[in-house]
Amino acid sequence: MTRDEKLLMWEKKVEQFDKSGLSMRQWCQENGEVYGTFRHWRKVIQEKNDMEQGQSRWLPLHVLDDTTQHSPIVIKYKEFKVEISQDVDTRLLEDLLRVLKTV
Repeated sequence: MTRDEKLLMWEKKVEQFDKSGLSMRQWCQENGEVYGTFRHWRKVIQEKNDMEQGQSRWLPLHVLDDTTQHSPIVIKYKEFKVEISQDVDTRLLEDLLRVLKTV
């Protein structure tokens, strides 16, 4: 059985369940279906219907351009505050941290 055939079969079963008025567990017991399998296919069908109706549960993701300014990393130590930009000289940063450590 193909996935499309399974989907059609489960759409009919979910429709029967919706019309039954029974709880999901009761319907599964009375119809010889495995509860977990039924829940899975019901979710698949719901997501398919949501997508067809333009009701995706996913939010859009907007990727920022690489040229966007990044916020500096801020290190607070005692009364000192150091802001580190993305293009920091690592040797200078190491020296600075060594000095701060001795204070």
